[in-house]
Amino acid sequence: MTKSATPAKKTPATDTTVPRSRDWARFFAAALRHPGLVGAIAPSSQALARRMSAHVPTSGNPTVVEIGAGTGVFTRELRSRVPSWGRVIAVERDAGLAAHVEATCPGVDVVYGDAARLRELLACRDVSTVDAVVCGLPWSLLPEADQRAVLGEVAGVLAEGASFTTFAYAHATAIAGARRFRAVLGETFAQVRAEPVVWRNVPPALTYVAREPVAGGPVATAG
Repeated sequence: MTKSATPAKKTPATDTTVPRSRDWARFFAAALRHPGLVGAIAPSSQALARRMSAHVPTSGNPTVVEIGAGTGVFTRELRSRVPSWGRVIAVERDAGLAAHVEATCPGVDVVYGDAARLRELLACRDVSTVDAVVCGLPWSLLPEADQRAVLGEVAGVLAEGASFTTFAYAHATAIAGARRFRAVLGETFAQVRAEPVVWRNVPPALTYVAREPVAGGPVATAG
């Protein structure tokens, strides 16, 4: 996970709704470009988006970060829940998807970059701590070193009491990459809760909500 983290140029965006067909087109284009980094077979559902955003603050002046914005399904839900004076920052390492999210998610700060450099990306925006992180990365496909790198970065930016929410496909939780991720997640956070399966998603998915980063964070390993 070493791609350049040059922020995407900001352009005005006016779309407030996005036809599902446009999400599918962008999704499959990204899958063709990076088949090893797109772990889904379809864009996430609105039901999963609602679950993923359930723990973000809905009052005050929060800063919420999304990692792996994809086609913007979670991004739009986050923007609708976070107060208008709050801040939503969406990080996406695929240039085409980053441009799509920027064009279709008004009021979102889209960052084209690698989440393994999250603290650096946020520092460029004068952000040191955030009130929630939501992540749609395909964890089971990532090497352990990348899992540890991203989770370490997340742990390093969460404010006290803030939550980290991510998901896994229910049918794949027993495979090696998913089990490895669950173990690293437990090393990174003192509290990890698995929530019920969201059946209205293809494939069905369960969510993890984690809090209280462990002092020192995960230790990166080679491989």
